[in-house]
Amino acid sequence: MFNGTIDYASGISFLLIVIPATYRLLHPLIQAKINTEKNAQTKQEMALADHYAQVAVAEMAVMANLSKADRKNEAVRFLMEKMLQRGFAVSDGTAHATVEAAYQDYKHQMGGDIHTIQTPTHVAADPDVSVPGGDLND
Repeated sequence: MFNGTIDYASGISFLLIVIPATYRLLHPLIQAKINTEKNAQTKQEMALADHYAQVAVAEMAVMANLSKADRKNEAVRFLMEKMLQRGFAVSDGTAHATVEAAYQDYKHQMGGDIHTIQTPTHVAADPDVSVPGGDLND
């Protein structure tokens, strides 16, 4: 009978030591996995926001009747609306920054600010310069 009591006591002691030790060992690993999943989801959300911002900026580029501020506000509204439709909440500051980054990217890829109406500059031909192969008026 004394033997059985020691077996129960040693079993309970073993569990009382092993469970907290296992928790201490596995908790950082589980926490790292949770953080990795959150980071992956955040990266996906930001990639989707970048895509919607690029779409919005391209759409707003053809709307010459809107001011620059109106175009930006409309692009931000479009981005936030599309993200909410997908179930993601984007802060106002993040939406503004994402749209601004997409605008700068769009502006530099297109070789200038095509959002503003540009007038061509007329250059008069220099009458003293001759063109090889004939006259320009032919």
